[in-house]
Amino acid sequence: MAKRELKFSKKILIERTKYRISLGLFPSSKKLLVFNLIINIISIMLKYYNLTLFLI
Repeated sequence: MAKRELKFSKKILIERTKYRISLGLFPSSKKLLVFNLIINIISIMLKYYNLTLFLI
């Protein structure tokens, strides 16, 4: 299960890098800002989820 989580967070890292690159190309895009916000929320949730796993 931990391996799966790691793969998922790697995916998020890749998506965030893609977002940063595209933001550099289209800084006015509101869709990308919303997309980044969603990714940030997911990554924060994952971090919290991983912490709770360690506490249990």
